[in-house]
Amino acid sequence: MLAGPQTCRIILGVYEITSITWEGEPLDLNNDGIAHNDIYEELMSLEANKPINDNGEYTALVSLFGSDNGTITFCLPMQGILYHWWNDTFDTETMYGGRFIFTMHFSFDSEGKLSTEYLDSSNTDMYQTNAEYGYLHDGMALFNMDGTMTFSASYSLYDKKTDRLIEGVIHYGFRKKQ
Repeated sequence: MLAGPQTCRIILGVYEITSITWEGEPLDLNNDGIAHNDIYEELMSLEANKPINDNGEYTALVSLFGSDNGTITFCLPMQGILYHWWNDTFDTETMYGGRFIFTMHFSFDSEGKLSTEYLDSSNTDMYQTNAEYGYLHDGMALFNMDGTMTFSASYSLYDKKTDRLIEGVIHYGFRKKQ
């Protein structure tokens, strides 16, 4: 088992997204008629998610605040489903993509074991117009100690092929930038 400070050196830094996979029914998020479980291309083809440069816009930043704790700040691509709270409907014609930014904490116990905070829900209010924020829950970050990390959560995305909201688990894979 690595001690906390040694593990810190391994995990601290900037991570870029390398994969986005869906555990559930295959999805067609971009209305091209083809459903996938590897949804990286599906999400990244949505207008607001298209990279504007090569600087890795979707990242996770792992920072240390003390000798035994820190944060992971995620910037994740989203589908961009608008929810109209006033009439309880989804705008399924306009899916533009978008970014979801949030922070999770991590800490080391007295034996140097790393644990990350559990994301119960994204805690949105009833007037939130981006539907996905309210459906992201039961999230966990896992460091693989080889320069990779995974964030997985229960989620719901709108499938254009079946014209309905589909529940499943999304996995965002990250690799530490050198």
